Amino acid sequence: MAHPRLCQTPQLLQPWPSVAEMAGSVSSWLQGSLGMPVSAIADLIGNYQRIATQNLSTEDALKAGATAVGEQVWNQLLGLGRLAHRSTSAGANQALYPLPGSSVRHARLQNELFGFGHGGDVLHRVSYQEKIGASGTTSNSRQRYNRYAVVCPCSSFDPSLELALRWEWSENALRILREAARHRSEIVYEPSPLIEVRSEARLFFRQQSQANNATYFQYGASIHPVVSQGQTTPQPPDNCRFEGWVPRRCVPSGHCEETGSFWNKECKRKAPQQPASHPDWYLVWDGKLASDLGGAPIGQSSMAALKALSVRFFCGAKKDFGPEGGPRSAGSALKSCMEKGVETNAALKAARPWKKYFQDEVVVLATFGTLEQAECLSNNQVTEHLICSAAKKTNGLDSHLGGSEKTGSTGGEYRGMRTGSGLPAGTIKEVLLRPEDGLQALSLLMRR
Repeated sequence: MAHPRLCQTPQLLQPWPSVAEMAGSVSSWLQGSLGMPVSAIADLIGNYQRIATQNLSTEDALKAGATAVGEQVWNQLLGLGRLAHRSTSAGANQALYPLPGSSVRHARLQNELFGFGHGGDVLHRVSYQEKIGASGTTSNSRQRYNRYAVVCPCSSFDPSLELALRWEWSENALRILREAARHRSEIVYEPSPLIEVRSEARLFFRQQSQANNATYFQYGASIHPVVSQGQTTPQPPDNCRFEGWVPRRCVPSGHCEETGSFWNKECKRKAPQQPASHPDWYLVWDGKLASDLGGAPIGQSSMAALKALSVRFFCGAKKDFGPEGGPRSAGSALKSCMEKGVETNAALKAARPWKKYFQDEVVVLATFGTLEQAECLSNNQVTEHLICSAAKKTNGLDSHLGGSEKTGSTGGEYRGMRTGSGLPAGTIKEVLLRPEDGLQALSLLMRR
């Protein structure tokens, strides 16, 4: 295998603690996957039971309920009965914040994992038989055969889980890229953009509340497109000069200007402009993205449910990717790499449509990490423990919030905020994307 990294089963960075929680998550991701065999669902449960117990003894796993499989688990995975509220709310957010081309990408991925291919992309077993004739011992003796089977075990192959993981995390990566570009469009001109996104909880206190608990939280998420700072722009040559007599002009006008008094005019290079100041963090508009990080819970959530992600995007030819990191050669801007990749890939496949692998095919690889440290900002010592337990106190943490975010939905005084940390359950190490996926998410696919 030329590049196993680009075709292996997704590696989980943060497994779910139990089969039931896994089923509750992936059931919504498998919706709309028509024709998925029941045997694939059974394999999904069995494989994840092994994952859930690999670091636990059988007794501890049973006590924790990590391997329990009840009727509700089966119903969720088979799409029967009432869907969990998480799936319903996720579907609502999906409709409110649609991602272009999602249905096409889902169908393409499902066909790749469950479709029929004449080329035999994945072969697990082959069998054949050799006719040896009837025994002739009786008048109705039947034909006899020697039957042979060759089995190729592939214990890591779990198409249901792979479909769920690749689908969810490719869409998450594209949502994060789109959200970052909405706030800082220049992020797509970075060669390997880094984007951080975190959920947030804002604490409010009701002064006149008659209830036992006068505090409540409002949730959301924010995003930080890490745009390179302090890059030195190449200075134009110092060739400023006057041309002509009447009128006399200071040229080149693009980087030169006329200075000095009427009697002592000089043609000098313009002073370099200071880059515009931008905030580090911006409020996330995409409710689906905020929800996936714990920034849109149902009811009051614990601070441990607030999560964070960091995503690094790489673009390059398959042959340039090693076992880790980005392509070996320094790439161009992500946007131009994706645009050239669409053309390159189309030309490769048009020239040899029967081939399944092209080492020069351009791909986009999104790798996932997290922010390990939760941060907090408290405006009142009485309620500080509610948001600052096991969190780093950071001045100016809420500088990206406006007046509406500091106004309680049911009244109340704003007391501060806390940010998420750690990986959401089910996060994978990396996911492979096509260049056209990124351009389509950014609404740039047809803009050439």
